[in-house]
Amino acid sequence: MKILQVSPYIDPKLGGQERHVLTLSKTLTSLGHEVTILTCQPNVQHSQNFKVSHLGSRNLFGLRLIFPNELINFLLENQFDVCHLHHQTFFGETILLTNKICKLPTVTTLHSQMIRRLPAKFFYDRISLRLISALSGKVICLSPRIMQSLVRRGLSRSKCVVIPNAINVKSLKNRFRKIRKDLPNPEEFDLLFVGRLEQRKGIKWLLQSLILLHKKGKKVTLKIVGQGPLKDELQRFISANDLRQHVNLLGYVSDEELLKLYLLTKCVVVPSLYEGIPGVALEAMAAGKPLIVSNIPGLGELVVNEANGLLVSPLDVQGLASAIDRILTDPYPMKSHNHINEKILAGFDWNIVTHKILEAYHKALDDSRNN
Repeated sequence: MKILQVSPYIDPKLGGQERHVLTLSKTLTSLGHEVTILTCQPNVQHSQNFKVSHLGSRNLFGLRLIFPNELINFLLENQFDVCHLHHQTFFGETILLTNKICKLPTVTTLHSQMIRRLPAKFFYDRISLRLISALSGKVICLSPRIMQSLVRRGLSRSKCVVIPNAINVKSLKNRFRKIRKDLPNPEEFDLLFVGRLEQRKGIKWLLQSLILLHKKGKKVTLKIVGQGPLKDELQRFISANDLRQHVNLLGYVSDEELLKLYLLTKCVVVPSLYEGIPGVALEAMAAGKPLIVSNIPGLGELVVNEANGLLVSPLDVQGLASAIDRILTDPYPMKSHNHINEKILAGFDWNIVTHKILEAYHKALDDSRNN
């Protein structure tokens, strides 16, 4: 099958969606499919067997706008069998409309829910979700609760299929085992946050919860991995609240270093306001670590409360502080978390997920031929 993957960006340093697109393309190529990634990101360096093509675009008020004429010419030249769109507002709608003109069957993945600024949310609910429903052969939602939420807001249920993000479970566990053996005199720390430093990831509320704990004399330590627009603001906040001895902003780290951090932390915290199925949560589970996560669609479905972690309401600083205190001082109720993590992770392996995605491609192709 000749498959086009479309994503605004594919730099794995940017986040989970970008890593997902790259790994999916690599996996599909290994199965004998011809894969091309179309992205707005210029000068992409990679060493895989799939192709990467650049699509001209403009950034307008934080929105990525593309040129339909260039896209139409590209599609007519290459004659793909199916397109897999990794949606971003405005960018995604242009791709869908162009694919419709070129009669290219499209499967759209919604990697998270749009729940932020009111005008953007209004557009997403009233226009974008309806366009996605009308112009996609199939729409991939990452979890049952995410699908239910999006259907309530306007997405067509008949187009939806639930397929989560994935990790290579067996390979990752083997890497963790090898690194654990080689760790000399490991120094544990309390909490690990991994993610883009932006508002929706909840990092500011995590720092506020640490202040509450420090005021009670509980000097919790935190390491923060990631880059993003809030970096300077977070550095000022850490200094202003005398957290420098307890909180480390590490920036971007290598894969190997990140795996070490998973093994050395006592708990991984994902306090996002909205998410899909973040890879950091899956990786933490593979490392055998308990989680504290926001009880939101997608993310909240990975945790059995008080079994393999704790669920907290998003933006609840006091609740987050209480959960941190609880999991660090009384981890006994979660001693069986490894067994629960094993059962949950079984459904997130790349082999299973890739098979489901290929099924979605074939259904979109069949529907296109029948129409």
